[in-house]
Amino acid sequence: MQRSHLLFGLLFLGAVSMLAFSPWSIPAAGRRFAAMFQSAEYSFGLPQHLLARMALQESNYDPQAESDAGAQGLMQIVPRWHPGVDPFNVPEAIDYAGRLMRKHFTKFGSWSKALAAYNAGPTRLQSEVNEHGTNWLANMPAETQKYIANISNDIKAI
Repeated sequence: MQRSHLLFGLLFLGAVSMLAFSPWSIPAAGRRFAAMFQSAEYSFGLPQHLLARMALQESNYDPQAESDAGAQGLMQIVPRWHPGVDPFNVPEAIDYAGRLMRKHFTKFGSWSKALAAYNAGPTRLQSEVNEHGTNWLANMPAETQKYIANISNDIKAI
C-alpha cells in the first residue's frame, strides 16, 4: 500500500515540476546568449525563457538589428527612450531588458502588461488600461497583440 502512495507522490511531483518549467527551448541561433538570458531572468525574478523569447521576437537573435522605428540590438532598445544603455552591448542590453521587465511587472501587475509596456511603451499601455480597463489588450496596436500572443503561447508561465 505504501509503495503505491510513493509512486503516486513521485508521479504527482513530476507532473507539478513539468508545469513549473516552460517546454519551449531556445533555438540554435540564440543559444550563445542562453547563460545571459538565464542569469538576468534569475536576477530579476522573470519567468524562464522570457528574455530569450523576447529576443527571438524582437531581433531574431541579431545583436546588430536595427528597426525603422529606431530600435537597436538584440533586445531592440530605443536609445531615445532609454539613454545610458548601449543596445549593441549584448550583456548590457539583456540585463537592462530584464530590469525593465521587472519594473513593468511591478507597476502593471502582469507579464502580459509588462510585455505590452516593453513593446508599445508604458504610457500607451497605461492610457489603454485607464480608458478600457480589462479590455485594454483589444485596444493595443495589432503588433503588440501579436507580440504578447507569440510570447505567451511559448511560455506557459505568463
